[in-house]
Amino acid sequence: MSHAGHELHPTVCAQEVGLAFKVPLSADELHGRIDAFMSALTSSLQGDGCKLIGHIKGLLEVEGNKHLFFSVTAFEEKASYKGELSQEISKAKLTINVIVYGVQQASVERAIREELERHVMREGPG
Repeated sequence: MSHAGHELHPTVCAQEVGLAFKVPLSADELHGRIDAFMSALTSSLQGDGCKLIGHIKGLLEVEGNKHLFFSVTAFEEKASYKGELSQEISKAKLTINVIVYGVQQASVERAIREELERHVMREGPG
């Protein structure tokens, strides 16, 4: 049930991003960066007024490697993972699908872009 003026409409955003690292990352380092990205993304969306996460799902595909699927459905939870990565990774494809409520599409797209740059695509260790 909803009352007039209190409806929450879903904002849906799907993106595919090519990732390239000048210095190859270990599987553990990239997994850690994805974890930091997901945490920062949910925090950023909540700060922009997001009221509810339907889901934030991602798939990291590495050529000649395995894949990593990750998802989160609430602000207070850490991302869950399926699959694994192995070896060092210099290139990957990240597909992310977001369904959230109470925040505009432009805010979702900006948060994804900024947090990817800050946590995943940065150069250097740690």
